[in-house]
Amino acid sequence: MIEALRYSPVIRLAGLVMVGLVLGGLTLRWSAFRPGRWARRLFKTGVTAGSLFLALSVAELGLYLFHAETSGQGDTLASRRWMAMHWHPLNSLRYRDTEPPIRTDELHKVVAVVGDSFAAGYGIARIEDRVGGVLSELLGRDWRVVTLAQPGWGTASELAALRDYPGRLDAVVLVYYVNDVEEAARRSGLPPPHRGGGKPAWLRSWINRSYVFNLAYSRWSGWANHERARAYWAYLWTCFANPRVWAAHEEELGAIVSRCRRDGLELFALVIPNLRAVEESAPLTGKVATFLRGLEVEVVDLGEHLTGRRGDDLVVNSTDAHANAALHREMAEHVYQAMNATWPAMRHLEASLAHDASSQ
Repeated sequence: MIEALRYSPVIRLAGLVMVGLVLGGLTLRWSAFRPGRWARRLFKTGVTAGSLFLALSVAELGLYLFHAETSGQGDTLASRRWMAMHWHPLNSLRYRDTEPPIRTDELHKVVAVVGDSFAAGYGIARIEDRVGGVLSELLGRDWRVVTLAQPGWGTASELAALRDYPGRLDAVVLVYYVNDVEEAARRSGLPPPHRGGGKPAWLRSWINRSYVFNLAYSRWSGWANHERARAYWAYLWTCFANPRVWAAHEEELGAIVSRCRRDGLELFALVIPNLRAVEESAPLTGKVATFLRGLEVEVVDLGEHLTGRRGDDLVVNSTDAHANAALHREMAEHVYQAMNATWPAMRHLEASLAHDASSQ
């Protein structure tokens, strides 16, 4: 609250108005002995202005205290507030996760969920409700699930995270989103279009510091600049269609497959479409799924399971197209089913656990 009082220009201006009203009240007190048209106008203007700025002050404090939500842009005051409230715990590897089980015995299997903001759980307040947390719940206490994910990562960064992980792993779940191709595109000389719009200079201080103005501007900007979102979506299509970019991306994906096979890790892939345009992004997710299946990777193409579903029922909120908690659970269940059906080590361990339970 102190931060809002100190930095918000709305509340600071409201304070000045209140001082002005006090001075105006004293003036009206003096002018009451000389009633006239200007005195009445001054009184009405003061009451109206005071009511307006009092309402803005209450709204400012209310938004600061109670409004925290993620957004696709990620640079709103509400999204920063959400990050401050929910982006924890951070472990010693700087991931949003509990401390990784660096030393484990052979009776426990360790599964790494690797990805970007989807795997990290952007928009999901509790790590237990994201795909890795739900998968850990489904697997049970004899399994360990670690999450190696950061917002903004692409496939090359995810490969580096696997290389740098200091502990033992038995399996990897690659959480793939359609914009993971962007790193390969940048290296191939195809950078993304500029997505942000400059804030008006005369309003920049208000937008950057006031929760009321920031919320209003972000809503207006999202509505007025929808063409930028279309341009970025067209850019992703261009990336997948560009032979040089796709070849570089195939090399990235192939490197992950090779790394897992070299280390004896079972690899599963969860391929996520644009949740607001599932059918439209099917050619992109299908291309990735086909490539990975050609390398004998078990793939869950989420687009195949979401056809005909409403985007609003899948995402965090109207301004954030990341998966909501219900979809995270659904994704984890699909991955669990794929693991249970295709990974012999999983079936063997579950059979051993069942035998131990029956013998007690």
